[in-house]
Amino acid sequence: MVTSPFSLALNEPTQIVEHAVVNRNYYCNLLNLPTKPIAGLIPLNQVQNNGRNLNNVYIDVLGVLRGCGTPRTINTATGETFQVLHVEIFDVTAFSLSISLWDSDNILRASTWTPRYTVLFFTDVKLEWSDFEKAFRAKCTNRTVVTENPPCRETEFLLNYAKDAPIETFDIVDKMLTTLPEANQIQEIMSVNQIQNRVDSILQGITVDKQFSALVYAYITNMDLDGINKSTFAKW
Repeated sequence: MVTSPFSLALNEPTQIVEHAVVNRNYYCNLLNLPTKPIAGLIPLNQVQNNGRNLNNVYIDVLGVLRGCGTPRTINTATGETFQVLHVEIFDVTAFSLSISLWDSDNILRASTWTPRYTVLFFTDVKLEWSDFEKAFRAKCTNRTVVTENPPCRETEFLLNYAKDAPIETFDIVDKMLTTLPEANQIQEIMSVNQIQNRVDSILQGITVDKQFSALVYAYITNMDLDGINKSTFAKW
């Protein structure tokens, strides 16, 4: 972790001149040192489960790159032009968290990031609810610092997990299907209320086993295929 008590602020007219140094790699390695303690991060599943309490709050997250979108150009009403890039990260607790990059330097750096092999530590990203996606997502601001592959045990653990972790939608579904028992082997019968109670206990960390199968005798009252109903995300 960076422990220097000093900071450097650059204004618009500032000119940066490259310093002639023999061993540049020694200083480049400093870019991998996190600017805040890794221990202060919030697991991605906590972002999904407790997002309402974290809405519009600055948080620190650590995850492996799941994928990068394509930079988009946005024109504002005042005539200004900005670029934005959406990236997704994942960890052992959640499949994905979408983060938007607005800084040109970070967008340029993102072109060198590789899914599964780049661990990113975001400090002070702002968590917001997206009405369009019906989910919580994070946004980089002028407070945000992005550190690539910080040298710590958490990075090694995530890289090892990411080797076989499913990052494509079909891979995730296929992995879930391979762990499901045969239909004729399911013996437990549960009501809708019992299922909701079981899911609540999983979200609260009371139940260790996060996957279960049951027979449900019920009729469908609503099909929220577009994911408009927020309770669908809260329960399932």
